[in-house]
Amino acid sequence: MENNNGTIRFWPQLAARFRKGVLAAAVLPLVFAGGCEDRGNPYSSGSGSGSFRALRSGKTTLGYGRASHWAADLGLLKAELRACREAGIGIYTASLLGWWGTAMPGATDQQIREQTEAAYKVLIDECRSLGMIALIDIHNQNSGSRKYGERGRKLDDPAEVALIDWGIDLVRKHGSGNVVVVPCRETSDASGLDIERKCVERLDGFQLCANTGSRTWPVPGWADYAEWHPWSVDEAPPAGAIVVSDTGSILSQLNVGGALGPGQPEKVRQWMMAGVGQGNPARVYYTLYPGPLDLATIQAIGSAGP
Repeated sequence: MENNNGTIRFWPQLAARFRKGVLAAAVLPLVFAGGCEDRGNPYSSGSGSGSFRALRSGKTTLGYGRASHWAADLGLLKAELRACREAGIGIYTASLLGWWGTAMPGATDQQIREQTEAAYKVLIDECRSLGMIALIDIHNQNSGSRKYGERGRKLDDPAEVALIDWGIDLVRKHGSGNVVVVPCRETSDASGLDIERKCVERLDGFQLCANTGSRTWPVPGWADYAEWHPWSVDEAPPAGAIVVSDTGSILSQLNVGGALGPGQPEKVRQWMMAGVGQGNPARVYYTLYPGPLDLATIQAIGSAGP
């Protein structure tokens, strides 16, 4: 998690301009149409596929997510999403494929696909119904690292490459409404860069967020946002970055008993308030906690809202 390589710029300008042009072509008709936005759902395109209101600096959206266990229990996932909405939280973050190596190690590929697809449908349906954003990564560079109990495969394992291709197609099939995609969190080698390339090629019309090197800034040409993973609660990340608590060191400061514990509500609230004060487009509490609904922490995050 704590990879601090610098941001890598590698996409040809022509490719970046092409993707931006496609996105602009999709957005402009909605802008000029005037009445197309669903007023009751600030993040929805109305169709479940297409553009939605962008995250922006100076208006912080707060988030929560059981990133490595989100898909293991569909009932708990629904309960978390509804608790987040009731608390006023606008983002739920999840690792589309990175979860299984922690929560379901040893599962067959068919089991992984079936559980991931069922959970993703719940996530997207609930986010669109509740007016939330699903901030998902297709995968994490830590796959196979054995950090925090992870027992997955390396990203360049042929079976994992096939799973990644399937996952990108799954996301595309369900549409871009209410979704921000981080192709690979903490990209540090060719296998992670390959996921970024595939997402740029296959997810036209989706809002993409770069996390090349874990602490990404500025936003590279192929992406709409950059994500920053701080090491300390006292760190002041770039104001324009989406800030996510995806390092063991900051989780050890925010949680009870270390990185895998439940949140300490007041400490999490203070950290969220710092993001609101700084004007981050989003500040997200990414948790590795495998236990029951952490309602006190969810409510503390909501109470920090602007």
